[in-house]
Amino acid sequence: MHRGAAGGGEDAAGGEDVGAGSGSDIGDVCVIGAGFSGLAVGRALRGRGIPFTLVDRGEGVGGVWHVPAGERAGPTPGYRSLHLNTSRDATGFAGFPMPRSFPRFPRHTEVAAYLDDFARAHDFRRNIELRTEVLAVRPCAGGSRTGAAPGPVRVPAGGRRDGREGSTRGERAREGNAWEVISRNHLGVVACRRFRHLVVAAGNHWTPRLPEPGIAGSETFSGETVHAVDYADAGRFAGRRVVVLGAGNSACDIAVNLSHTAALTILAMRRGIHVAPKTIMGVPVDEIAGSAWWTRLPLRVQQGLADLTLRIVRGPLAAYGLPEPDHRVFAGPLTISEDLLPRLSHGAIVVKPMIERFTADTAHFADGTHVRVDAVVYCTGYRMSLPFVPRDALFSDAGQVALYHRVVSPSYAGLYFAGLVRGVIRPVRALTRLFEAQAEWIADLVDGTAVLPAAGEMAAEIAAHLAVTRRHGTAAEDSVRVDVADHLRALRRERGAGSKRTPIRPGRPTDTGPSRAPV
Repeated sequence: MHRGAAGGGEDAAGGEDVGAGSGSDIGDVCVIGAGFSGLAVGRALRGRGIPFTLVDRGEGVGGVWHVPAGERAGPTPGYRSLHLNTSRDATGFAGFPMPRSFPRFPRHTEVAAYLDDFARAHDFRRNIELRTEVLAVRPCAGGSRTGAAPGPVRVPAGGRRDGREGSTRGERAREGNAWEVISRNHLGVVACRRFRHLVVAAGNHWTPRLPEPGIAGSETFSGETVHAVDYADAGRFAGRRVVVLGAGNSACDIAVNLSHTAALTILAMRRGIHVAPKTIMGVPVDEIAGSAWWTRLPLRVQQGLADLTLRIVRGPLAAYGLPEPDHRVFAGPLTISEDLLPRLSHGAIVVKPMIERFTADTAHFADGTHVRVDAVVYCTGYRMSLPFVPRDALFSDAGQVALYHRVVSPSYAGLYFAGLVRGVIRPVRALTRLFEAQAEWIADLVDGTAVLPAAGEMAAEIAAHLAVTRRHGTAAEDSVRVDVADHLRALRRERGAGSKRTPIRPGRPTDTGPSRAPV
């Protein structure tokens, strides 16, 4: 059994001191994040006998799917009514399906248990350090196992170090894939450890996004305001009049959840959305979306079939009090909900347009109506933010995510991102196969099976991808949208091409130098 350089593992999760590394040794790989994508990387590395350490700030394996049953130690995007929107059979890992005893759309507790079982079954559960927050990562020169210890690291009391500070191009690890990872465990012990490769699989649902500019009168509103990241369950809102602001999957889930206990539940949205059930004629929509016959169809044909099918099985959205969308299906994210439309039909949820302003205890809406409310839940999404990572390792000068095939930083050697995709174009489908493909490619690059192309080729691929995503917007969140089928094909091609390339020089980074994606 290979173990990561840091040790710790389950002992760390159980209360043992992880300990601060001396810096005299260098580990092979550090993986940040114990959700689907991080665990996929763990299996790929473990299967090749590559030692690694996997760290996660949560209390259990599962990432967003591990939702504490009691008092939460901090914000988490998961909530207690959370279920998969993709089916059990399509979401499980290849070769390790979810148990048939699970419902078709498992609850978060079942998903978290499955992910923990996955790590144990593949013999790397002991490599995982839980309740360990990464404060900063930074490149360092050298790659020998007996290099000099890193210098002191200043970590602000009670906060995290912002990886953007001091991350100039001159500090990049061009001479040896070495990274310092500064972390703090649940006992407050800060460790500074070095690794040849770093995989960031921490997701992007941690930094709340609120309306900008803020809604007029917000500062005078006397009711409670929370973001979805702080929402646990409907209990605290029982008997209250609540507005849920947003129209995505989380907003609709939370509105449905609240509608069973709140005195009034209002779903306020800026624009119309396309809503699809989880199943159509008994078949999960994600299984349809992942089928070979569907993925071969042109987008316009998919849109036509989807429009017709939804009209038949659901009818017009206006019949439920929802505004009709101003865009075609698949031209933006699709909201998946089995319960929203019935709750609207039963009058348990009231639909309103955007809030224009607040007064002391009242929300005033864009249609001129106003309602006294006690609380507002902002389901307005999350910023694309990984503050422990140097900013120019992830973003272009224009603020878009600039990664080669959405995985490799062209600016820093030995740095990879896993699972950093969202808002997939075309219908929803499980991303597990995509995570597995990314993980295998990362393992190829780590063990030398594949080699990256020259910087210019990477920059060209990034520019081409950003040109496509600009049709949907220019925000960082828009720049990580992918068509799953297309992305899988691109990764397969790149793995094949990478296996035929010749490394530039043993012991050195496989790319030819810094590159920045054109704006």
